[in-house]
Amino acid sequence: MEGNRKPEYYEDEIELIEYLRVIWRRKFFIFFFVVLCASVATAVTIVKYPMKAKTECTIQLNFSGIESAKNPDGSQFDRRQIISPMILSRVCAHFQKEERQHELLGDIRALVSVEPVILPEIQEAMATAKKEKESYAFFPNQFVLNIATRQETDIFHKGEKSKILRLIVDE
Repeated sequence: MEGNRKPEYYEDEIELIEYLRVIWRRKFFIFFFVVLCASVATAVTIVKYPMKAKTECTIQLNFSGIESAKNPDGSQFDRRQIISPMILSRVCAHFQKEERQHELLGDIRALVSVEPVILPEIQEAMATAKKEKESYAFFPNQFVLNIATRQETDIFHKGEKSKILRLIVDE
């Protein structure tokens, strides 16, 4: 009557406790592997994207003539006038580092950039004019002042950078 016997079913049992024991035995290998991967990822990120400390402000010039790139005295306006040596020397005078004032003037001038703010609709009009080989005159009255430095070579801390930009705007 062996034919009437029901066949025995063997289920493959998965014991999670065995997996946990294997993981526990290899914990140092797993920890080492995670730390290695995190270190490599951090190193690649630092090399590919160096950290920069950036401080910026936007200024708007409101005086008659700016819409046609003229100073109030009628002379031609140039955005580099915003960080002229005269203005920057006044900014440097506010710092109590008198022995470094001349050095600071060069440092600040090299670090500060002045970029015009050009609205998207103006950019489109400029692109259209360029395609049609026409000229398009636009004289911005808004500018972004940036101080961007690599953190490891930074001579100013963030508070000083903000103060520098505020002083430039005040001057």
